[in-house]
Amino acid sequence: MPVAAGFVAWAIPFELLWAAPAEAQVEVTIDPARTSVTVGEPLLVDVDVVSEAGSPEAIGTLPANGFAVLGTRQSQSMEFRFGMGRTVQRVRVTQTYTLQPQAPGTFTLGPVQVRLGGRTYSSGTVQVQVRPGSGGTPAPVQPVPGWSILAPPPTLAPPAPEPGEEEVPLSACRRPDGSPLPQTGADGPATCTVVRPGLFLQLEVTDLRVYLGEPLRMQIRAFVERSEVGFSVGALFSQLIRKEPSLEGFLRTNLERRQLDLDTRTIQGRTYLWTTLRDKLLYPTREGQLTIGAAEAELSVPDLFRPHSLRRRTAALPITVLPLPAEGRPARFSPNNVAASLTVEGRVSPTAVRVGESFEVTLMLRGEGNLAGFRIDPPELPGTTVIQASDRIVEPTADDLLARRTVTFLVTPSQPGDFDLTNFGVSYFDYEAQEYRTARPGALRVAVAPGETPRAAQTAEDGNPGPAATPRNPPTASIRPRDDLARPSAPWHDSPLFWGLLFAPPVSLAGAHLWSAAARALRRRRGQVRPADVFRRSRATLRRVARGRSGDDPAAQLAAVEAALIDYLEARVGEPLRGYATADLRRRLVAAGFAEPLVERLMAQLDSCAFGRFAPSGSRERGASETARAAETVLRDLERAPATPVGGRTP
Repeated sequence: MPVAAGFVAWAIPFELLWAAPAEAQVEVTIDPARTSVTVGEPLLVDVDVVSEAGSPEAIGTLPANGFAVLGTRQSQSMEFRFGMGRTVQRVRVTQTYTLQPQAPGTFTLGPVQVRLGGRTYSSGTVQVQVRPGSGGTPAPVQPVPGWSILAPPPTLAPPAPEPGEEEVPLSACRRPDGSPLPQTGADGPATCTVVRPGLFLQLEVTDLRVYLGEPLRMQIRAFVERSEVGFSVGALFSQLIRKEPSLEGFLRTNLERRQLDLDTRTIQGRTYLWTTLRDKLLYPTREGQLTIGAAEAELSVPDLFRPHSLRRRTAALPITVLPLPAEGRPARFSPNNVAASLTVEGRVSPTAVRVGESFEVTLMLRGEGNLAGFRIDPPELPGTTVIQASDRIVEPTADDLLARRTVTFLVTPSQPGDFDLTNFGVSYFDYEAQEYRTARPGALRVAVAPGETPRAAQTAEDGNPGPAATPRNPPTASIRPRDDLARPSAPWHDSPLFWGLLFAPPVSLAGAHLWSAAARALRRRRGQVRPADVFRRSRATLRRVARGRSGDDPAAQLAAVEAALIDYLEARVGEPLRGYATADLRRRLVAAGFAEPLVERLMAQLDSCAFGRFAPSGSRERGASETARAAETVLRDLERAPATPVGGRTP
């Protein structure tokens, strides 16, 4: 049995190697970001293809009836798994669609057909519910060209004779269907590209003819041939742009991502790495002809024999800016109020107050356009005082092109009644519907009850004039807007408490040192010596000798050790002890209350110092530091031991 088991274990790896590979798995799924949107609201939909048999040969388009395709992009990733004698490679290709619903209803996305290995695979379908929007049905939107990794781009122009390698003529600009732009009066989206070896740029805009204030999206993509790319890919792409495009006459919002999203593309037999370097929303500020200037990029090629650099430019693209129509323009209309797909929500808090009390009216805007530049007038309510309390803005991003703005007004009524805010809203020009509109939040009402009767008025009604009434402040005098309440207080260094806390520690320490020095001087003047002071001084002397910092003469060091011990003994006993013989000094210390074992140790240290001064120089140098350490131990024991000085008082 053991032999058979060993044979089976030995044969398993060969069986795995000779086993036929399993059929490759291919999964095609549709994953929308949301399944419920409003008309005109952008929707991101991912089509994921996961395969163990390599990259798909072709991915069909996403059937999206009822939606306009604003753009597409593709990314690809790979992962490897090792084990059981085989290597499994999984390829994930994600095609992301940016859709815009055109009408309310329930619509079906999919299925998507994928061809791989001579077979066709199909995804399922997903239903999306589209709700009506407040701005009406948007006008049809021409799709912005999106490049597929698997299908050839429709907007690439083949290399053509050009004035120079760096310049890109307007003839290289194409519509999404690949047709050239007309010489004059061009509108709609456009993509300008000329494929060149090594490096080329692509400029893409969503519309060549816009209204004043209407946003248009500008993207600049860079394509670098893989053979020109070194190890630091991110640094290479981040340093490509040497000259930014001129955007005179435009306000702009940056949509660039913090991290570069690199993709691979094979064009005309060459493999390129490409990414979006510049992504901006542009808002024209004047009518007429504006120009998006040419951007310049430079790539240094470190060739061993012939180093050189590649310089490329984008086309200088003209943009036609139309004036806002005069027909239907509301009175006091601001030309900054240009948007599309605008929704407005309102809130009142509280809904019941008294005269003199304040309530908040909040307006929340959401839509496409420069909402930060919108002029939002306060509500017109007779008998009230209105001030703007806060204004918060959320700029659009590459994933969400809708801007948001929240404005809060503080209203203080001076008379009772019911206030109707139904007509409160924002007038704007809808560039998709090409008409003026007013967005209102709906029914908003506030009930104001009468306030308390002032004391002066009540006294006058009773016939007693009483004291003169003190003039009251206006109702908004005590109101502090929310922004004012959130404002940071004065810095710490402007308060007296800060300076007091700053100087208190050093001043206290200096005062303590001065007090201690004055007390020591007073005691010296009176002839008083505290044993504690002498102990610290003697201990410092012994430590200097132990560390070799009291000179180079060993005899002097030993004399300093002896003097330190005698000084402390005199302070403890209260009388001079120098000149005593050894036996007399022993009897005096025992009589003073010191323990005999401690006195014997002290006598041994004093004898060691006396003997060391007359010993050979070599032994004195070695014994001075050791004697000082032993003397410090005896000194500490003396300081702890009780003793009775002359006069019978304990120090």
